Amino acid sequence: MKRLFRVLIALGVLSALVLVALIVLLPRLAEIEEVRRQLMAAGSEATGRDVRFGELDVALMPPGLRLTEAQGSGPSSEDSPFLEGATIDLRLSWLSLLSLSVVVDSLVVEGATLRMVRGEDGLELPIPEADPTDPAEGAEPAPAEEAAASADDGGGLDLAVRDVRLRDTRIIFEDRTTEPPVLLEIADLAGKAEGKLLPRRLDFDFSGVLSSGGGLRLRGNAGADGAAELDLDLTEVQVDPFAVYAPPSVGGMGGKLSGAVSVEQTGAGGDSDRIVFDLRLEDGDFALDDVAMQGTLLAEGTLLDPTGSPSGDFDIDATQAALRYAEFFAKPAGTPARANGKLRAGPEGALRLEETRLKVDSLEADVVADIGDSIELKISAKPFDVGSLSRLVPAAAEKKIEGRASLRQFSVRQTGEKLAFGGEAELSEIRVAGADAPPVEVSG
Repeated sequence: MKRLFRVLIALGVLSALVLVALIVLLPRLAEIEEVRRQLMAAGSEATGRDVRFGELDVALMPPGLRLTEAQGSGPSSEDSPFLEGATIDLRLSWLSLLSLSVVVDSLVVEGATLRMVRGEDGLELPIPEADPTDPAEGAEPAPAEEAAASADDGGGLDLAVRDVRLRDTRIIFEDRTTEPPVLLEIADLAGKAEGKLLPRRLDFDFSGVLSSGGGLRLRGNAGADGAAELDLDLTEVQVDPFAVYAPPSVGGMGGKLSGAVSVEQTGAGGDSDRIVFDLRLEDGDFALDDVAMQGTLLAEGTLLDPTGSPSGDFDIDATQAALRYAEFFAKPAGTPARANGKLRAGPEGALRLEETRLKVDSLEADVVADIGDSIELKISAKPFDVGSLSRLVPAAAEKKIEGRASLRQFSVRQTGEKLAFGGEAELSEIRVAGADAPPVEVSG
């Protein structure tokens, strides 16, 4: 029992000595101009940009430094700062302070404005080129105590940040590769990233609000080699600002997008990129060539190698949307319309739909489609109500059509404005009556 009391007393004395040392040393760190210089130099080295800040304050519990009005320069002297208006709290390693060195374990960035620019050479991030002498991927980072021991013989600074947190931060993204340039803003950004600052691999979780409308949350991990696993959650994000990224064949894009998208990328040159999506577009307004959609659209599926030879599966439900295809087809909202199947890459950049199940009004069909410079559909369907389906054909609006039909490898091919039909269609008691003509009956 006496030994236990002695141990407790020793620990108490040691704790008191450490506290006294911190009280003495931390104010000295804030007053030493060399510490300010080292902090700026470390920030500049970590980001590849000129880093400056205003006041430098100290905290005891936990030990740390606070930088006010932090600022980092832009890619060039003509660009706005990539970082400005930030208050940065740096949490320091306890043991490193006893050797008069500064090891930063974590930092909190609050009230900052971050600017990112995408140019012809890609996203201009504040990341210096990788040092080939850095430890290999997967190597354990040195503990804070070891980093402290190696920091310029006790007088240097190691920005060995393991944890980064953002609070009340704003990100401005400018894409100069589009015409006109795109400017997006995310406000109220908050979240955290874990891993050594600007590492080969970083785990993160951030959320924010788009100034154009809607909220988002991005979590996952990414590495400097391009490998990444991302999970993006969207809440009523306005899609209008992103219309500039759509291909020229898209004549319009609007609505509010919600749902989730997951992305897996193996890295530069990888061939197993994967996108999984489950999305809902409300108040949608979309036009692609002769196809137009207004209303609510549901879409889910998986897409492999999306930038190479895409393949995957899909399930699209447009029941609550109005659809129109040129002057041949017009479906009001509320009429069933759903397709699910598999997507494959075809020759010369074409797409092929296989094992696709299509339901439109009374029609339930198996479909194979080749979509390229021309479009060809092959449809097989069990008997369906022709009269009900004819109401979706504007050309038949003034006619009364009754009867049933079935299809066997019935084909429709569109090349330009020309349509060609083939295959088999079995008609049963089809009756067509016009306003000024006697009815016509067909079977067979």
